[in-house]
Amino acid sequence: MGFFRWGVDIEVVCGTNITALTFGADSIATGGYDPYIDVPYFTIPGGGYGYFPIDDSLHPGYTMLSTDYRSPSHEKIVWGFYLEAGANFVVRWELSDLPDSGEISIGAYNVDSLPNLVVDDWQDMRTVDSIAIFILGGQITAVGSPIFGIGEIPPPPNDFRIGAYPNPFNSAVSISVGEGLVPSRIEIFDIAGRMVAELSHLNKGGCPEGTGGILTWQPDESFGSGVYLVRVITHSGAEVTKRVVFLK
Repeated sequence: MGFFRWGVDIEVVCGTNITALTFGADSIATGGYDPYIDVPYFTIPGGGYGYFPIDDSLHPGYTMLSTDYRSPSHEKIVWGFYLEAGANFVVRWELSDLPDSGEISIGAYNVDSLPNLVVDDWQDMRTVDSIAIFILGGQITAVGSPIFGIGEIPPPPNDFRIGAYPNPFNSAVSISVGEGLVPSRIEIFDIAGRMVAELSHLNKGGCPEGTGGILTWQPDESFGSGVYLVRVITHSGAEVTKRVVFLK
């Protein structure tokens, strides 16, 4: 299945103060702030603490995250983190929390590299369980199979696109598939990865019956507000997903 999540908890220690952060990848996350996935700081911790900075024009009120899930990528995923209100930090984690495969590294910013924030010395997070950082912050990078998990799906055709309108929606959402594309099925998943609906009434041309290529999903009263994922799968096994937000 093309949906997955992995996350690693880290602790930022400054003297007696400890703050908890989480970084990871989620199949429906983006590079910005993701409601119901990312967690912002609502109250700034006292003493030295760490956070993931966020700059999202759609959510300008959120600038600091304690949990930062990023969008999957065939390339490298990077999380930057800042350290504030202290010095002589230690960032630590449990080796058992790391994904089973792939390269994950952590490094501190070189203070002399301001304002470019360059990491000179990277540490393999699988061979050590902590890193000492005098001040400022650093980066975490993931490369390899933890980006997509085990069992990668075939890439979709370049013109494979689906639309969803309105989004967010509070009653029904119209799902459209690109012209000329022939999906084998359309599925709806919740944030936990459970399939909650299947829109399988497709005609021989791959379009929803009686809709001219547009299918409407109308959640019933049992569905709660939140993020849902629309997945369209082709006969070749390629798939594309679209995140929709249901607001009652």
